[in-house]
Amino acid sequence: MPRTRTVQPATPIRDNSVGRQRVINRMMRGILNSPLHGLMSRRLTLLYVTGRKSGARYAVPLAYTDHEGQILLVSPGSWVRNLRGGATLEVQHHGRRFTATAEVAEDPDRAWEIAVALLPPNPVLRRFQQIELDETGLPRRDQVEAAQERGARFIALQPAD
Repeated sequence: MPRTRTVQPATPIRDNSVGRQRVINRMMRGILNSPLHGLMSRRLTLLYVTGRKSGARYAVPLAYTDHEGQILLVSPGSWVRNLRGGATLEVQHHGRRFTATAEVAEDPDRAWEIAVALLPPNPVLRRFQQIELDETGLPRRDQVEAAQERGARFIALQPAD
């Protein structure tokens, strides 16, 4: 099996998370950027986001689902505002680094579409976002809307060709 070479970013990475989450994020970034990425790559991907105003660079590990050529995510983080308007960003996904274009779902129907594909296979993510599945196996729409009211943003990344 060929070895994947990862490249560390030239710009220092900032971490806006607090307490325990900061320690966990630091460990996840280290693992996802190492030859050991396979331990976590099936569950987590790493986004490199640049602040629009500050220019600061953030590395954000997130749970994801691959769906029809896109990478689907949800996050309550304030950093998501840096992805609005079809921003491009770097993604470390399954040991590969590439550029992608972000779509932050502003429309409730688009957020619902992302949630339907993202949440059923991710019980930990559902628990974190406080969203249960209904009797048909779909996320409860009222709980998806409540998560959005609490700040959750549903995101679709389209990898560049």
